[in-house]
Amino acid sequence: MLHKRLAKRIVTVTLVVALALSFVITFTGCRGLSDLERRARTLTNYTIVAEFCPDAKTITATQRVDYINNYNIELHNLYFHLFGNAYRQGARFSPVGVTEVARAFPNGESFGSLTINSVSVGGNSIGVNIGGQDEDILIVEFGQGLMPGRRIVVEMEWTLQLANVRHRLGWVENTVNLGNWFPIASVWEDGAWHANPYYNMGDPFHTELVNFDVSITVPHGWVVASSGCCESADLNGDRVTHRKEALVVRDFAIVMSPDFRVMTETVDGIEIRYYYIIDPTPELSLKAAVDSVRTFNEHIGMFPYPTLAVVETHFLHGGMEYPRLVMISNELSGDLYREVIVHEVAHQWWYAVVGNNPVLHAWMDEGLTEYTTTLFYVWNPQYGITYQERMADKLTGLLLYLELYGRQRPDTSMNRPLNEFRNSYDYMYMVYVKGGLMFSSLRRMIGDDNFFAALRLYYEQNFFQMARPENLIAAFEQASGKPLEAYFDSWLSGRVQMFAE
Repeated sequence: MLHKRLAKRIVTVTLVVALALSFVITFTGCRGLSDLERRARTLTNYTIVAEFCPDAKTITATQRVDYINNYNIELHNLYFHLFGNAYRQGARFSPVGVTEVARAFPNGESFGSLTINSVSVGGNSIGVNIGGQDEDILIVEFGQGLMPGRRIVVEMEWTLQLANVRHRLGWVENTVNLGNWFPIASVWEDGAWHANPYYNMGDPFHTELVNFDVSITVPHGWVVASSGCCESADLNGDRVTHRKEALVVRDFAIVMSPDFRVMTETVDGIEIRYYYIIDPTPELSLKAAVDSVRTFNEHIGMFPYPTLAVVETHFLHGGMEYPRLVMISNELSGDLYREVIVHEVAHQWWYAVVGNNPVLHAWMDEGLTEYTTTLFYVWNPQYGITYQERMADKLTGLLLYLELYGRQRPDTSMNRPLNEFRNSYDYMYMVYVKGGLMFSSLRRMIGDDNFFAALRLYYEQNFFQMARPENLIAAFEQASGKPLEAYFDSWLSGRVQMFAE
């Protein structure tokens, strides 16, 4: 995700031994999906059938999760994040920070919720068990252990009430954002399920690669942008059911509106779709997206998916990344709007393909994405934005921040969980700004050839993986032939001193 402040500155207990997919994957018209299909056979499958009520602003859905245990332990339960519950009245952890309330709610404070109506395991109904720090985890007990490599089917029915809010999940005017909108399986890591709440800083969404088959019924005339390929659009009276599918992705987002206009262009066999309403220069916005994909394909590695949706929408912050779909705030304009497009497209490389835990190590995707955005301008001088200007702005902004908060002895470490950042400014400067400066300094130290080789190596070695800090460091060490653990530790720990570029 890119904040505007920064941009301005600079899922019958059924055990199945076979690993075959539980739904037929057709993917009509999608490019080069044989590699994705091979990877998909080892992954969990989500089938969601949803219906949107425009008057009540609700989503009602049935969801089937054909879950495969891809961990090296026996599992006895499964946690599902209920991020939609963070929008309810009285939530302990609200997605909207206290200083953002006025801007977030255009018609006064509004609330939503994600209600689980029923759950079954293998066709057998079980009780709805809600836990977590903020009533935000659905706990599904299996009744017997699920061994590695085995599958189990979890089914549920749920209702989502949308809040009237400019956020990842909500509605404003005739636009609906569906980000982090359905129950999604947690990640088992370091001996536990990750059950973090919806912090209002950063992107508190840590998810594994899965496959999606999503059908959503909307009023006739609504345009549906999503993380998937459109398999069908079936008209039934004044309603249309759009079926979308996506293989090997970490999440599935939708933005929909009756007012969307769409422009498309194909680059390297990838269809870029730009959805907009008020953008006065849509051709320039589409060009920024196309140039970004082309540039990162060339300099980092090929984007593995057939489509990418770039969507202008109501959003509190500058932009938000999801696999194969990015949200861009309609509050932005001009060069700043296009910069956010570049940043969010870069996240397709650093988050969507090369994953990491953004709750614990936000600098890995945000810091690297912010620096990759700067490199975009180096590789595309026609945009008239220089490397020197961007890095000088970052350094000046960070030094001013440290000066203003110096008396409070601020924690300048980067490698912190999201809940340990004091506020959005602290998060922004330590993750985005300092992260960009760290990679800039590293580039000077190891040289351009080694640095760019390391970017390509990191992408290749961690393609469709969940990278940890040591994986990123190892790629730069391998490419440069230099020991770099101490270098990264000095920056990540906060011990590095800030000097002018």
